[in-house]
Amino acid sequence: MTGIIEEAITFLTTEVDENTKIRGNIKVQLSVDQIAKEAANHGLSSELLKKVLDIVLSSKIKMAQVLRTKLIKSLLPKSAVPQRLVVDIIFHIGPKVFQKPGPSPIEVLLLRWILLVFDYLESHNDLHKLYNVIFLFINSTKLMPFACHLLFLLTRKSDICYFRVQELLSLMEKLGPDPALIGLLTCYKVFQPHLVPIKLNCSHKLYFKNYDVAWRATIVEMMSENSTNTERRSEDTFRGKRMMMPTYMPKSKRQKQVVPEVHCASKEIEEVQDISTNLPGSCDPVPFQHVESFLDFLKCFEKIEYPSQIAACLQDSKLQLLMACQPDPVATTRLCLWIQHFLVFGFKGNGVDDSGKSESLLKMLIKFSQRVENLPVVHGFLEHFLPHWNGRSHAYLILELVSCITPCPFQDLKESILNPLSKLFFASDVYFKSMYVSAISKLIENFTLHLHSLQAEEVGQNGTELTRNNNEETTRISSEIKMCTNCLHQLVNFLDLQIVVALRMEKDHLLLQQTVLDLLDVISSGDPECQVPLASFPTRIIQRLLVSDYPITIARLCGVINSFRHRFVLLRPSTKSPEHSQESQSPTQTLVNSVLVESHLLDSSKSQFNAVLIDMLVMLWQDCMMAERKKYSYQSIFHFSLPSKLEGKIHGDSLNIYFNPAFLALAHKFLTETQREGKKLHPSMIKKFQDVYLQFLEREGFPQIKEFINLNLKSRKQKSLALQGSPD
Repeated sequence: MTGIIEEAITFLTTEVDENTKIRGNIKVQLSVDQIAKEAANHGLSSELLKKVLDIVLSSKIKMAQVLRTKLIKSLLPKSAVPQRLVVDIIFHIGPKVFQKPGPSPIEVLLLRWILLVFDYLESHNDLHKLYNVIFLFINSTKLMPFACHLLFLLTRKSDICYFRVQELLSLMEKLGPDPALIGLLTCYKVFQPHLVPIKLNCSHKLYFKNYDVAWRATIVEMMSENSTNTERRSEDTFRGKRMMMPTYMPKSKRQKQVVPEVHCASKEIEEVQDISTNLPGSCDPVPFQHVESFLDFLKCFEKIEYPSQIAACLQDSKLQLLMACQPDPVATTRLCLWIQHFLVFGFKGNGVDDSGKSESLLKMLIKFSQRVENLPVVHGFLEHFLPHWNGRSHAYLILELVSCITPCPFQDLKESILNPLSKLFFASDVYFKSMYVSAISKLIENFTLHLHSLQAEEVGQNGTELTRNNNEETTRISSEIKMCTNCLHQLVNFLDLQIVVALRMEKDHLLLQQTVLDLLDVISSGDPECQVPLASFPTRIIQRLLVSDYPITIARLCGVINSFRHRFVLLRPSTKSPEHSQESQSPTQTLVNSVLVESHLLDSSKSQFNAVLIDMLVMLWQDCMMAERKKYSYQSIFHFSLPSKLEGKIHGDSLNIYFNPAFLALAHKFLTETQREGKKLHPSMIKKFQDVYLQFLEREGFPQIKEFINLNLKSRKQKSLALQGSPD
């Protein structure tokens, strides 16, 4: 069989030249027919493909166009096609593009053959190096559809340039919206959406027509017959994967999909390779879709390429890890533009889109913001949305999104976020007020954590050798610390007055009180190195909660005061020796203490704290609530003149732990358990058994009161320490 083809090829290469008469030459016709017949029956090997293609491309062999077409149709490979054949064809077509009369049908047919055998090439590397040459083919009207198809298959992210996009757009102006041009521009927009400024019509389900159905079927059948089972499975898998990924998603499916799936366009146009052997040593960017394991993720960490649909990272944890560990400004900008576009059209007027897309996106955005910081689009969306929000649509999601805002100057935060929310805060019910306070609590906690990370970063900069870049970075960090500090300080002062008004409006509702206490827990139990909450002591809130009618509120307030006391004690200068104090410092205390707040603010805050502490002690325990305290310079909450109708009715012990209206039920229960049945009970009977009563309160779930009294009264503190040190 091979000998017959060899004889026919030898005859055409040796006996036929420029002077040979072709018309009526039966030998030439029979030789071409013999090659076509044997190729159709058994296919051609790589060597035979090379010889036949040389005959087609040779300018020395005189042959009719019909015979050359027949030889091209007989290029039916039975094994992998060498890249060199395709490169020779590209070199042959290139000069014809700019020569008159231009490419002939033979060149068009050769380019169509490349598309047919593209999946069976040994590699695409050499062909991809000719991307610039192939791009020139679009200047030929005959070659343009097939050149666009080949470019679509070869395109990588690095191939997309502004001048190429402009060239395609100018061709569209001349030729109209040709499907092939739209298909290639769509591929470009997937990789580099910012370079393609126009909106593309995606109504085409097929960008590139399949002109050679029978020819393609013959090649596929020939390859399947001559390949081994292993090769056949791998080829079918690769071809199947590419065919299963449509270039266009139906409109009905696109409308139901909130966030695109993780998709990498380069996976469709590049050959499948063994990940374990090629990824770690490759110098090219690694598509994210090709990273299958965490080991591959670590090996290719600096080479991983973000997917074409950056919005997919909203629901993919691996992508979120990549963005958190290796932030990419371009990827972040692309994501922000996508989110901004969706939010602008998803949230209109006072309502939220009822389809459920907006809710799903908000949930993903919240989760993403908690894992990946510095997403400015969240602040921008809230700034435009909150002034028109009705306070009901997805309230819990919107308020949770508020807690994800990155630190910014307080004036910007107040004008864009706090002022619109304050209008809703005072006009809504207690449940919205509670959600608002809870969201602000999370916001303060996030700001405090961010401030602590900045302090640690500043310490790291100070410990390194001073250079110009380090000096600039230190200046930036210092300015950001100052901005965050001022924002926290003013935010706590802003809430101090706002929450007191809300408590009065809701008549000290228990739910709101507990939410406010959660806020105080966040402020009082922050990082010891952060002095901002101490400088912004929420005096008004604490004084309002001090006269609550609920024992749980007063008990939790005692715990808050204990936390504040611990924070203030840490600010005292140590009396121990330097060696001892240096050894006893914890790792967090070895950080350089930056002067975060001015000293006069801390002094004022200490005075306010001492005033509140003494008020609580004399009110709950010492029974001298209304007595004058001349030796203290602190302003007392009880320093006022009683109305005439109340004179003689309110005494120093009227609000202690057994006369206080909040504790009357507990006092009655205690007396019922401790006194004989039938005895007349009165809260004053508890005075002789206060220690037992404190243990009773601890048993009932209010241990903070006992801790507060034992910690802040010197006599009881010494007694408590003595009891702890005594043997059982």
